[in-house]
Amino acid sequence: MRNIILILSVLMGMNSYAHQSNLSTVVFSQTNDGKYVLQITSSLAAFEGEIDLQYTKDAYKTPEEFKKLVVAHFLENFTFNINGDDALQLMHPIVILGHETKLVAEVVGIPKEVHSLYLQSQMFQNVHHNKSSAIMIVDGFPKKQYLLNKENKHTIDLEIVNGTWEAAVEKPSDFIRKNLPYILLLGIPLAYFIVTFTVRRLQ
Repeated sequence: MRNIILILSVLMGMNSYAHQSNLSTVVFSQTNDGKYVLQITSSLAAFEGEIDLQYTKDAYKTPEEFKKLVVAHFLENFTFNINGDDALQLMHPIVILGHETKLVAEVVGIPKEVHSLYLQSQMFQNVHHNKSSAIMIVDGFPKKQYLLNKENKHTIDLEIVNGTWEAAVEKPSDFIRKNLPYILLLGIPLAYFIVTFTVRRLQ
């Protein structure tokens, strides 16, 4: 029953999403034949704005060329991991153009047991005041509607703690991995300074 309420709440909001380029939805669901599907919906203007910015308006001349660029943009700006594994595959993405435009892809590699998840959608990160509503209508996943926006870096990062989905606590190893370029950028000059200073002191 709760799944039905979630679905209805999203469908009721679709009409406004089609008219506002700063709004979008991300829905992760399972079909009757057991396939996992991801659907991203927003106004055509939102998709056009991002594609024109990333690739320029001259990059496409036909709807099919535009669709290919939308798919490329999706693959570069959407991340979905489960249990800290990058094995998930976003397969066979298709784009359905219209005033309300949709991108639909099959998600392959969902494990039987889910302990944590990480989802980041930067599909419309350049749209002013953009925000996205994300829901997961799949057993074993959190049954809640999440808001993705600039403040949370368009990200959902959750883990199961005592049987409840909670915000994931970043581990030291995760912090180092995410910030390795900055650590190296600061660390190499610092190491050089220390070595140079030590050598001079010994001379």
